[in-house]
Amino acid sequence: MQAFGYGKHVLLEKPIAQSVADSDDIIRAWDEAGTVLCVGLELRYSAIFMRMREILDAGTIGDILTGIAVDNVSVGGNYFYHDRQRTKAYTVSLLMQKGVHTIDLLNWFMDAGRPTRVYATGSLLYYGGDAANDKRCRDCDRRDECPFFVQHDRFLMDYGVTVEKEDFCVFAEEADVNDNSQVIVTYESGKSAVYTECHFTPEYTRDFWFVGEDGKMSAQYNNECNFVIRNQYRHTDHIDEWHPRSSGGGHGGGDPLIQQAFLDWVRDPEKMDVAQSLAARDATCVGAAAEVSIETGMPVDIPPPPELHF
Repeated sequence: MQAFGYGKHVLLEKPIAQSVADSDDIIRAWDEAGTVLCVGLELRYSAIFMRMREILDAGTIGDILTGIAVDNVSVGGNYFYHDRQRTKAYTVSLLMQKGVHTIDLLNWFMDAGRPTRVYATGSLLYYGGDAANDKRCRDCDRRDECPFFVQHDRFLMDYGVTVEKEDFCVFAEEADVNDNSQVIVTYESGKSAVYTECHFTPEYTRDFWFVGEDGKMSAQYNNECNFVIRNQYRHTDHIDEWHPRSSGGGHGGGDPLIQQAFLDWVRDPEKMDVAQSLAARDATCVGAAAEVSIETGMPVDIPPPPELHF
């Protein structure tokens, strides 16, 4: 908001914020500034998801009626439970920190209008426990046998970069962020979809299923870029299959392409994809509202975004 107040163009990491109210305050600041907002949902630019969009736009499975998206996160423990991200007081919910990428894709592919209501469940089943909050991997007598041991001064990320990382125990008492969640999203068209997230699976993938009037699409994304898209059709045994190839760069080619998109928008603001930035707001709001639903046990309505004037 301060950057917009100074008339700056903004490339903003996802999620936009940690609540619906804060997200809308940022949208209003953007509208008042009249500058460029690009949100870091680089998976929209990944080879597999751009190809999925093309295939769906061609009407191959007809009008999409419902969908499912799943985040299987094998690295959930090492990525999120060794540091303050394991607390709701800091992260609020992994539905936003991790899930917004996939929730945005689910909304995008459903093409059913903006999300209007969510109902969600979730829990902490695997991580957390009775370990002292200040217990560290480097001092642990189980470091040689624990699968969650990390070398704090040289932790290897899944995209090949070595970083320094906190190494507090993933089974600490203070860990209270849900490690699995299930979200039902209702759209303004009346259609619905499901998003689920699990941080203790053996694999690290994003999986999608979309059922249309004429068929069903399934797709899988993984960090190794072994992408697959498969269409089945009603009343026939015919199957189509595609294996898109990444053009290079992180997130299946999405990282360099979203950087280029931001630069292109800055050079010519008329090219800015306003709908994409508003969609980033919608995905954040789904995650934020879902966490409220988990805590209250009730469905939560998502208000429409603030009106834009440019």
